[in-house]
Amino acid sequence: SNLSRVMDFHPDFIKIDAKFIKNLLNNKNAYIITKIIKDLAGNIGAFTVAEFVCHKDIQNAVVALGIEFSQGYYIMEPAA
Repeated sequence: SNLSRVMDFHPDFIKIDAKFIKNLLNNKNAYIITKIIKDLAGNIGAFTVAEFVCHKDIQNAVVALGIEFSQGYYIMEPAA
């Protein structure tokens, strides 16, 4: 299980997969899983990073959940 790796490595950061973040606003399970990941990270002293933040509404939801960092097209498009 990927969760067992958390016990082995004591991460400083946990990335929340794009699949959950891009569906955060329209899928109850994606929201619940994202919240659980955030809570887990906070309880072990790790920061969270939201992948695939593509517009303001998702960023607002990420901030409301207390996720510390965001990455994606809303933040900055890739540069050469």
